[in-house]
Amino acid sequence: MLVIKRDGDLEDFDIDKIMTSIINSADDVDFILTRGDIKFLTQQIQENLMLLTSNGRPTSTYEIRGLAYHVLQTCGFKTIVKPYMGVVRPRSGQRKRTQGG
Repeated sequence: MLVIKRDGDLEDFDIDKIMTSIINSADDVDFILTRGDIKFLTQQIQENLMLLTSNGRPTSTYEIRGLAYHVLQTCGFKTIVKPYMGVVRPRSGQRKRTQGG
């Protein structure tokens, strides 16, 4: 699946980038995600994105961001929504590791 970047370039979709953003957002507000949480959230985002782009059209970073917002909200991870959307500034210092990791 192709993603239209903000500058107009096309790039292959990479779920790891979304996973990293979610983990970093959780860290920003000292919210601990388990590996299971991360797997569940990324699967939900990827499955919904596949449905949205089933006609073969490329998606955009804006669409991915909106979908991630929706998944975080509806799946009970509201604490992470603001930092994910860039509303909360990251804390200084070291990042915490996820449980089990």
